[in-house]
Amino acid sequence: MIDMLLGITQRRSSKYGGADTLESRYSKYFDRFDARLVAIPNIGKSIRKLLDEMKIDGLILSGGGDVAPSLYGGDQTFPGNYSPERDETE
Repeated sequence: MIDMLLGITQRRSSKYGGADTLESRYSKYFDRFDARLVAIPNIGKSIRKLLDEMKIDGLILSGGGDVAPSLYGGDQTFPGNYSPERDETE
């Protein structure tokens, strides 16, 4: 019996034209707690509507990657690997 249904954000990969990916270790880990994961796509502001329609018990922001400095008033010249889609979704 599934006790929890959790949404989880994904990494944005530059492979395959910008695919969203999730490491399988997350599912294996949460299986131990009778929780099932639903991968959340990086769709920006449209995510609010999707989450409102989903019947999830919680949301995991999986982290990783760099957050664009423009979002927190940081140094704009800092080199990084940013994903605007992921930043906006999370």
